[in-house]
Amino acid sequence: MGSYCEFSRYDLLFLIILFYFVVSGENSIQLASDQASLLAFKAGIVVNPKHALETWNAHGARVCNWLGVHCNKRIGRVVEWLFSTWYHFPSLSNLSSLKILDLSNNSFEGFIPQELGTLFQLQRISLAYNLLEGNIPSQFGSQHQLLYVDLGSNKLTGEILLQFLCNGSFEVEYIDLSNNSLSANLTCLQELELAGNQLGGELSSIIGHLSYNLLKIRLDDNNIHGRIPAEISNLVNLNNLNLSNNFLNGSIPAELFQMQKLESLNLANNSLSGSIPSEFG
Repeated sequence: MGSYCEFSRYDLLFLIILFYFVVSGENSIQLASDQASLLAFKAGIVVNPKHALETWNAHGARVCNWLGVHCNKRIGRVVEWLFSTWYHFPSLSNLSSLKILDLSNNSFEGFIPQELGTLFQLQRISLAYNLLEGNIPSQFGSQHQLLYVDLGSNKLTGEILLQFLCNGSFEVEYIDLSNNSLSANLTCLQELELAGNQLGGELSSIIGHLSYNLLKIRLDDNNIHGRIPAEISNLVNLNNLNLSNNFLNGSIPAELFQMQKLESLNLANNSLSGSIPSEFG
């Protein structure tokens, strides 16, 4: 009986070790696929004046030790890619465990790749301060984990269809699309930054599409005209409102100064008239 129990313990230990190597082997294969995707990206780099990718070498350090790359060692996958001063987009579809993608402050040209829509684990993406053009890919709507989007300061055009980011099953919490050439059909969000676009039209038609959950609105520099609608006071959670540098006219609605959570209000460089409501005090 004693020898049987001793054999059982060794047998169990063998199974545990075997399971570990099987799982480790699978993770190694996935990590190798992530490494191959990043090396394929490096191969497409034409100019790299700061030699930022010198650590990216199949025969050198492991991919998890490459500059700008972070791995989850438990699952053996690349989950964060943080970098700057790159010039081309890679093929991203194989980085299926990626959660954070920051490629801001570059000179990227061209379109936002539709492949981004296949990164279902993505939570944060920043492509700000590039030269990207065209529409925002509708594939973004398939990323149910996405909470943070910064596409500001590019040359994007077309309509902002935010309903595909706020469809009831998930909600992005922050989006910055400022300094593009976008039009809008807005339905949700907590923070909305659309400064420096070409929204045009009257503010009343825009406010009607906004969510009561909004905390911050930036619509400055957008060629918006007409009066400031009193209905803006329905955004009861708003604490920051910037409507400067537009063509707004008429008086300032007293309802603005009855918004208890409003902390910052910028109406500069418009064509407003009348006196400041006494409720401002």
